[in-house]
Amino acid sequence: MIEILSIAIVEDEENAYTELQTRIAKYEIDKGIKIEIDWFKNAELLVDKFQSKYDAIFLDIDLPGGMNGIQAAKRIREVDDSVIIIFVTNMKQYVVSGYEVSALNYIIKPIKYQALHMSLDKIIRISELTQNNHILIKTSGYIERVNINSIYYIDIYNHVLTIHTTTKKIETYSTLSDFENRLKDNFFFKINNYTLVNLRHVKRFTTKEIIISNGDNLQISRRRRKDFLDSLVKYSGEIL
Repeated sequence: MIEILSIAIVEDEENAYTELQTRIAKYEIDKGIKIEIDWFKNAELLVDKFQSKYDAIFLDIDLPGGMNGIQAAKRIREVDDSVIIIFVTNMKQYVVSGYEVSALNYIIKPIKYQALHMSLDKIIRISELTQNNHILIKTSGYIERVNINSIYYIDIYNHVLTIHTTTKKIETYSTLSDFENRLKDNFFFKINNYTLVNLRHVKRFTTKEIIISNGDNLQISRRRRKDFLDSLVKYSGEIL
């Protein structure tokens, strides 16, 4: 059961923000859940230093400055493909655009409590299903939330650890053993002293190397081959 939700609200009008915040506070009481809110008065304030730490983002569409809500959502999707986005707007003509950024829902202004209640219920259900599928990674200046299934492999060179994902590479200063411990129940295997592989993305292998689904070839140490095969068989058995 989710006990705390973290939500960002992007809304330039203080009255509209207060209205939304008041209804969220009522939901907290009704459901007995804690909801932490960060308020941003324009999209740039959120996007320019975006951190993948939120369960959901409530985005107004008609915002001042050079970026509207739809544009902000597209920018967010470049770095976080899983955070829940809900548009709060009186501009119904933009509903179709929400599909481009996988928006969960629209709430039409003026905000009705029942509509907000339904959206927050959805957020909780999704968060409960996915809360164990993500890992937080501290990079230079911000924290990024990454879907574990999207990680191809992790390697370390010259004390810089790189997470290779389906969308990009993320660099951080950490140890491979730290990530090995954090991902020990998620079908990752250490194939040599500097590479941790997601078994989900093993396409094929030889006695000397492993080919990942993105086409990368990774060397496997001789002494780890048997354990690798055992782990791969165990993983295959789990998903069948």
